[in-house]
Amino acid sequence: MSGLVGFLSFPVIAVAACLLARRWPNRMRRASRGLALVNGLALLFIMATGWIYCAGPTAQVHRWLPHGLLIVDWCAIPLAIGETVARPRSRLLTTAARAAGLLSGPFQK
Repeated sequence: MSGLVGFLSFPVIAVAACLLARRWPNRMRRASRGLALVNGLALLFIMATGWIYCAGPTAQVHRWLPHGLLIVDWCAIPLAIGETVARPRSRLLTTAARAAGLLSGPFQK
C-alpha cells in the first residue's frame, strides 16, 4: 500500500502545485527556485563529504544525504512541473517540453 501512496503522491503534488501557482504565482516560483537551490547545495555537500571522507559523522552525512536528496527531488520536481503548467509563458509545445525535461532529468545517466 505504501508503494501506491508514494507513486500517487507525484501527480497529487503536481496538481496541488498547479492550483497554488494560479493563486500565488510569485510565491510558488520562489519556492520552486528555492528547492532548486537546496538541490544544488545538497549535491555540493555530497561532493565535499566524499572528498574529505573519514570515519565518523562525515561518513554518516555522506551516506544519508543522497537519500534525503531523493526525497527532496521527489517533491521538488512535481512542484516545478505544476508551476510550469499553471502559468505557461509560451506555446503549448514549449511548456510540454519544459515539463518533459523536468521529468527526464532524474532518469539521465
